[in-house]
Amino acid sequence: MPTDATETLPDHDEIMRRLRSVDDELNMNQRFYPLIAKKAGATLNGRGIALTMRLAVATYVGGGMPPMMAGLLERLLPAWVEALVDDAAVRTDTLAALAESRPA
Repeated sequence: MPTDATETLPDHDEIMRRLRSVDDELNMNQRFYPLIAKKAGATLNGRGIALTMRLAVATYVGGGMPPMMAGLLERLLPAWVEALVDDAAVRTDTLAALAESRPA
């Protein structure tokens, strides 16, 4: 059961730093992480963070990346959530929302 907990995301540079701590690949730095960092300073609940990440994946893969990239990104989403979300309740809600919305 999701909580009402919210978290204010860090600033752009801190989001980028945290995401890079999981995977510092050049293309991710240039094209994927900025899609998430656009939400810098936003106050979101777990579902909002999950939606932000799902939309970033869809935009990134839809921008000409091979379809297999979606699977790779899917496997990394939990690690990015762990790196990005400080509040334990929001992190749990985000991971649950990602699991519920996992592509078939």
